[in-house]
Amino acid sequence: MSPEKFNLTVPEAILRAGYDKPTEIQLQSYSIINSGADLYAVAPEGNGKTIAILMTIIRKLKMAHEKAPRALVLVADKEKALAMEKLFRRFSEDTDLRSDCIYDSKDIQDQIDELYEGTDVVFATPKRLHTIFLQNGVNINKLQMFIVDDASIVIKNGHKVVIHRLQASLPRCQKLVFTEEMTDRLIEATEELMPFAKIVEIEE
Repeated sequence: MSPEKFNLTVPEAILRAGYDKPTEIQLQSYSIINSGADLYAVAPEGNGKTIAILMTIIRKLKMAHEKAPRALVLVADKEKALAMEKLFRRFSEDTDLRSDCIYDSKDIQDQIDELYEGTDVVFATPKRLHTIFLQNGVNINKLQMFIVDDASIVIKNGHKVVIHRLQASLPRCQKLVFTEEMTDRLIEATEELMPFAKIVEIEE
């Protein structure tokens, strides 16, 4: 796909923000993601993985619907969760899509209440997501996308158990893993979750 054709699929708010030149990871992963297949997207920092995640969510969900989240994004830490949600709100300003951000240092009951009010996208740190999940505080039955960003860091930080607990309960949905590197620990943690995943790998 040419960059010109690709840009026809990009949410207008992202283009207005200056992201009008797609990166290789965005171009090469587009058709796979659009087909509904599971994907490992591997590229060094600065190659547009976060933008690829956000444009994928906005493009697929389009508008608010029901109360349960349809996209869940697992990230390494609170700072990344807050940064991604901030960008998501900016890029989805032409839609009515709703988002929530759950992380360890915020009151857990407040977060459960916010999720109960209704959301389309959840950005979550592993430990807090796990706690809320065990308390039946998040409904994952409507998920269309389960996404792990900075996946090698998430696994390195000891959160493999969250992946394993979730995979037993996830409905049939698309799984997307974005990472700077493919490691044996990452493959071991996710191969049961997405055994037939495609791989797109961009080098420096």
